[in-house]
Amino acid sequence: MKKITLILSAALLIAALAGCSGKSEESSTGSSEQETTSSAVSTTESSQISIKRPAESSVVSQVSEESRLPEKVTVKDKDTLNYKDSASNLNADFPKEFDTVSSEYKPSKGIYLSNPEGTATLQIEAVKNPGISSTDLVDYLKKKYPSADVSIDNKKKIICKTTVKNSKGQTVASYLKAEVTTEGYNEMILYFQPEDKAVYEQVFNKINFV
Repeated sequence: MKKITLILSAALLIAALAGCSGKSEESSTGSSEQETTSSAVSTTESSQISIKRPAESSVVSQVSEESRLPEKVTVKDKDTLNYKDSASNLNADFPKEFDTVSSEYKPSKGIYLSNPEGTATLQIEAVKNPGISSTDLVDYLKKKYPSADVSIDNKKKIICKTTVKNSKGQTVASYLKAEVTTEGYNEMILYFQPEDKAVYEQVFNKINFV
């Protein structure tokens, strides 16, 4: 009888040990699954972080680009620059090809810009002439440039398209866009070679006062 009891006790002990071993394996498996899940989450988070990096790089690129631009000129979007001078009440948008200051002319209130090739320039200037009206300016332009196409567009801006002689005596196209202010008027004048009219007609449509 004692032998049977001992055998049963031994059998129960083995079964108990087997149970503990099973729990230990389950615990180990659970821990492994948690580590795998944690690793997957970590990988996902790392992937999400790397996706954000191009946006940060884009911001750095824009800041770097603006640091190379003339004073008071900033990047508005991928195709447009902006010139703003609060003291002169000047705020204008224009194509980003005009990113270099030209030494040919220096406005007292404004800026004179050129494209990299030097084939076209853009004059942005505030002209002091208190009391002038849109009609006065239109009449003045028609008298000064008899062959010019002078009009007022649907945004109440004055448009004058003509040709003039530059400092070298060459004939160049002169496209003006102006707005009357309390101090006089602001103007943007695009100068280019007459044979490039088809190209710069489109460019002229992209210069605007803000």
